[in-house]
Amino acid sequence: MSNRLQKEKKLIKNTIWYFMGSFSSKAISFLLVPLYTSILTTAEYSISDIISTTVSLSLPFFTLIISSAVFRFVLDKKGNYDKIFTLGFSTVIIGFIPLAIISFVVFMCIDTLRNYWLYFVLYYILSAIATLESEFLKGQEKVKTVALVGFIYTVVVIGLNILFLVVLKMRIEGYLIAHLISSGVSVIMYAILGKTHRYIIDPRKIGPDLRKEMYKYSIPMIPNSAMWWITNSSDRYFVSAMVSISANGLLSVSYKIPSLLAVFISIFHSAWELSVVEDFEKDSGKAFFNEIYQKYIEFNIIITAFLVITSKLLGSFLYASDFFEAWKYSAILVVGYSFHSMAGFLGTVFTTVKKTKLLFISTFIGAGSNLILNFVLINFFGIIGAVIATVVSYFLTFAVRLIGAKKLITLTTKLTKNVLSFCLIIVEAILVFFDTFYGFIVAGIIFAALIVVNRAFFTYVFNIIFTMLKKLIKRRSEK
Repeated sequence: MSNRLQKEKKLIKNTIWYFMGSFSSKAISFLLVPLYTSILTTAEYSISDIISTTVSLSLPFFTLIISSAVFRFVLDKKGNYDKIFTLGFSTVIIGFIPLAIISFVVFMCIDTLRNYWLYFVLYYILSAIATLESEFLKGQEKVKTVALVGFIYTVVVIGLNILFLVVLKMRIEGYLIAHLISSGVSVIMYAILGKTHRYIIDPRKIGPDLRKEMYKYSIPMIPNSAMWWITNSSDRYFVSAMVSISANGLLSVSYKIPSLLAVFISIFHSAWELSVVEDFEKDSGKAFFNEIYQKYIEFNIIITAFLVITSKLLGSFLYASDFFEAWKYSAILVVGYSFHSMAGFLGTVFTTVKKTKLLFISTFIGAGSNLILNFVLINFFGIIGAVIATVVSYFLTFAVRLIGAKKLITLTTKLTKNVLSFCLIIVEAILVFFDTFYGFIVAGIIFAALIVVNRAFFTYVFNIIFTMLKKLIKRRSEK
C-alpha cells in the first residue's frame, strides 16, 4: 500500500471514529434546540448562552490553553506522558482559583446573572478538565476512547434534559444542571477508560525545560484564542446591550444551524490534526496537505450551499414560534462559518510547525473588524448588522491566514473555481434571506450548479472507500 493511500486510510478511519463519538456529543446542542426553544423563554436561553460563552472566553486566559500544548507534545511521541499531563492538570487547577474569585465579583454585580455563579464555575472547571483529558488521549491516538466518552456524554445529556426540562419542569436550572452532570460524567469516564488519573505525578518532577517548551507553545495562543472569542461571541454582548436580551436569545439560536457545519468540520479537524504532523516538512507531506485542502474546500462548498438552501426548512423543525425568525440569520451565518472553517484548516499549518505566534495576526484583524462593525452595524440594522459583522470578520481572518500560510507552504488549489463557488454561495444566501418564491428557485439552481462544479469531491471519497473495501475483501478471501 502506497504511503499516500496509508495516510488517506488513516485519516478516513480516524474521521469515522470521531464521527461516531464526537458527532453525537457536538450535534446534541443542535438536536435539542426544539426542546429548548419550546420550554425556555428567549431571555432564559440568552442567560444560558451567556454563561457558556463566558466559559469559552475564560478558558484560554486561566488555562493558558495548556490542553493544546498537551496534545501537540504527546503527539511528538517523545514519552514523558506523565510529566506532560501533570503540567496540564496543575495549570488548570491553579488557574481555577483566580477565575473563581474574579467571576464571583463580576456575577454579583450583574442582577440577571447573580444566581448563576456556582453553575458557571462548576461548568468551567469540568469543561477545562474534560478538554485536557480529551486532548491528552487524542495525542496518544486513542480515538476509540474519545469517541466512546462522547457517545456516553450524549446519552446522559439527552436523558437529563428530558428529566429536568420535560418531567420536572425545572426550566433554566434544569438545563444548567443537566450539562453540569453530563460534563462531570465525561471527566470520570475519561479517567476510567483512558486511565488519565494514573499520569498525575508530583509537579516538582516536571522540570523547567518542559515547562518552558510547553508554555512557549501555548501562551502565544492566548491572544489568538481571545481574538477568536471576540469574533465568535462578542456580538451576543453587543446585541444584549444595544438591542435587548431577548434579541440576543434570537441571535444565539440562529447559530444552531451554522453549528451543523461546525460539527462536521470539528470532527474532521480532530482526525486531521493526527495526520498533518506526519512528514509535513517533506515534499510528500506537503503534496498530501494540498490534496486534502482542495477536497476540504469542495466539501465546505457543498455542505455550506446545502445548509443555506435548507435553512428555512431546518428552522421550521428547530425553532418554536418566538424563535422562527432566526432561520434568516442562520442562512447568512452559514457562509461566515464556511470561511471560519477554512481559516481553522490553515491554522494547522502554523500549529504543526509550532509557529503559533503567526495565528495571532489573523485573528487580531478579524476580531478588530468584528468589534468595529458590531458597534456600527448593530446600531443601524440590529441583529442582521451583527450577522454581517461576523461574516466579514471570518472572511478577513481566512484571507490573512491564507497569505501567511503561503509563506510556509506552497498551496496549489483550483483558485478560479473556488472563488466562483463562494461568490455563488453568497448570492444564494442573499436570495434565501429575502425569502421570495423566485429567489428560492434561483437559489436552488445555484445549489445544483455547485454540486456539479464540485463533483470531484464525491469521486475522490468514493475511490478511496472503494479501494479500501477491495483490499479488505481481498485479505479476507486469502484467509
